[in-house]
Amino acid sequence: MNTRQNPVPSWLAAAGPTAGLVVPLAVLVALLSLGNPALSSVAIGGLANVVMAVGLYTFWGISGVLSFGHIAFVSVGAYTSALLTIPLTTRAFVLPDLPGVLANTETSFVVATIVAAVVAAAFSALVAIPMMRLSGHAAGISSFALLIVVLNVTTNWTSVTGGLGTLTGIPTDLTLWGAYAWAAVVIVVAAAYGSSPSGRRLRASREDEIAAQAVGVKVHRERRVAFVLSGAIMGVAGSMYAHWLGSFGPTDFYMDLTFVIVVMLIIGGLRSLFGAVSGAVVVSVLVWVLARWESGQSVAFLSIPLPRGFSDLVLALILVVILLRRPDGLTQSRELSWPGRKRKTQRAADVELVEQEAG
Repeated sequence: MNTRQNPVPSWLAAAGPTAGLVVPLAVLVALLSLGNPALSSVAIGGLANVVMAVGLYTFWGISGVLSFGHIAFVSVGAYTSALLTIPLTTRAFVLPDLPGVLANTETSFVVATIVAAVVAAAFSALVAIPMMRLSGHAAGISSFALLIVVLNVTTNWTSVTGGLGTLTGIPTDLTLWGAYAWAAVVIVVAAAYGSSPSGRRLRASREDEIAAQAVGVKVHRERRVAFVLSGAIMGVAGSMYAHWLGSFGPTDFYMDLTFVIVVMLIIGGLRSLFGAVSGAVVVSVLVWVLARWESGQSVAFLSIPLPRGFSDLVLALILVVILLRRPDGLTQSRELSWPGRKRKTQRAADVELVEQEAG
């Protein structure tokens, strides 16, 4: 039995690491806000990527259950937010067959984002009932099937989504600081959940599902909680994505985006919030640099002509190298800690927390 006592409450222990993620992001945003508008727009997209990576971590990283279908909730959030914010006059032209309630309701971006999170959470709660009984390859396949189902629905439900064409007329009113605010809220929520009793129980089931069930952990219920929370976060990301670009189509939320977000999480560190945020920032910068070189533009006075599609090849190669040489990611799945406290891997921290609860 472990008799060691945690010197600070769990919520306070998580406050320092959370500030260690939110404050540097604020400094980075402040610096980028001084640059040209094009750079600020890229930063908004990067912050949307941070939200998506954190949303995927909230389920996959904490539960250890594979998921390749979380971008489906991004799609749900994007369409929900778009349908609530497209100006009524534009909506009547773009979506003439839209049902009455949606055709006559117009809200602000903030309200639409909250509604998008709620709708995505409700949808994730529905699909979680059968899916959260699966693990391993079965869970990964079922989540990918969910992604295909949502793609087909958004492609063929022409009266609501506009079908395979591009949905336009969405206000591009998401500012850089507004995107940062949503990213900061999501990071705080994910950190609070990770340090909560529910998050600890889920991590315990990730390490040993049978042992967790033996000590009374209701694994399926804990997975559903994490799945719904991650779905809500993905809904927020979808709303941000919609109001960042101003137009999108169903295929924007499919394999390309899924691949990029999975790469972000694995490169940063699958099992830690610090890894999710770090991976999203690093990969977003890398994708931006490679995209500029592919289009013949220069970065920091350096111009390297690259063939189209080369950025995907680079990301794939980096992913392979990370999996072979550093399987726990760039952060080694470590979380930030209070100054003076020894940093430990997330797995070691989880073992200590379980020991404390057992004691």
